[in-house]
Amino acid sequence: MNNQIKSVNGDIIDVSKIGIFYNQDNKSAQAISNLLYETLERKGINSEIRTTDEYNENYSLAFVLGGDGTILRTARFYSKYDVPIMGINLGRLGFLSQAKPEQINDAVDSILNGFFKIENRIMLSALEGRMN
Repeated sequence: MNNQIKSVNGDIIDVSKIGIFYNQDNKSAQAISNLLYETLERKGINSEIRTTDEYNENYSLAFVLGGDGTILRTARFYSKYDVPIMGINLGRLGFLSQAKPEQINDAVDSILNGFFKIENRIMLSALEGRMN
């Protein structure tokens, strides 16, 4: 399998370096991470499962399982490495996620078939203090 996948908007990702990150405080997150890992493995894609305390810059794509806070925390780390993030919602709202756990197989198929789009987002930072 070709590890370089081209998206509908022309972005290219390398699917040979996938990290699966889950929020260890969510009771179902590890089991769903294992399901995602097995889904990728069946499709010939290697990945690694890590908690959200184990980020490193060695990935070209990150699946994040958790709520919006988990996705934001992961985005903060990976923004400096230009790593796209695919959110799987395990939280309450899911504004930042792209799929639900029951959609994992379809989401993986979409990515592997190039039916995805990378969207760049603005990230704000703030400092505590007073403005003069």
